[in-house]
Amino acid sequence: MAFTQKNRRTHSRKKLFEQKQKNRFKKPLYKTRKRRSFSSNSFLNQKAYFVVSILLVVSVFYFVFYYSFFQIHNIIVSENTVVTEGEITESVENLFSGRSYLIFPARNIFVFNKEKVKEDLLNNNPLIAQVSFKKEFPDVLRVVVKEREIVCVWEQNSSLYFLSSDGLLVRNATLGEIESSDYPIVRNLQEKDLSLGSEATTPRIIHFIKKIDEQYEQATGKKVSHFELPSSHAFEVHVKTEEGPAVYFNLESSVESQLEALNLILRKEIEGKKQVEYIDLRVGSRVYYK
Repeated sequence: MAFTQKNRRTHSRKKLFEQKQKNRFKKPLYKTRKRRSFSSNSFLNQKAYFVVSILLVVSVFYFVFYYSFFQIHNIIVSENTVVTEGEITESVENLFSGRSYLIFPARNIFVFNKEKVKEDLLNNNPLIAQVSFKKEFPDVLRVVVKEREIVCVWEQNSSLYFLSSDGLLVRNATLGEIESSDYPIVRNLQEKDLSLGSEATTPRIIHFIKKIDEQYEQATGKKVSHFELPSSHAFEVHVKTEEGPAVYFNLESSVESQLEALNLILRKEIEGKKQVEYIDLRVGSRVYYK
């Protein structure tokens, strides 16, 4: 009887041990399957997130660079006096027909190539000395222009131009424009082909002519008809008056001293004489006339 109970206890322990062993092997299998299922779901979530992100980036890229909302539609020009707003707007619009950086619309406000537009405006409009741009989102471009100062009319080979203070031919001139303006007329006697944007003469000569034009009538009582240059870089300036002889000025002497000498000889020696062809002020303090 004691032996039988002992066997039963041993059998029971054995059975309990086997059950524990089974449970030990079941748990890892269950956990492993659960991890595999979770890993599969995570991969699908990451793939969906990647696709959505790509679509979002493409949508934003298209909206920013290709959508009409950020295309320049309004061009406002300021500080121009002679160059018209239409001329500047047309030049800018012509460049908008191409591409910026090969792929972007040139009209897009973010990639607007201001250096290219600036170069085109300066090359095609010699009257423009400087140009700057200001962008106002989403579609406004302000163009600020600084023009060269027009100081006289340049006559060359029967062609008429407006000349700037730095000696450049900046604009074609018509007879109507010349008659309605007070700009002095300078005739270049040298045969030479020039075009818009060319340097016709030096700023020094232009400044000298301007000073004579401002002071001549007050100093002599005679009105200047036009100026003549033997060449575009001559060291002398010839003054032609509506009445009276031509006067030859020396670029190396001051305008004031030469006008003083001219006024003196006009009053003391030439007044009343009708046969005087010219007065020469080019030789130092001496004055010659013929």
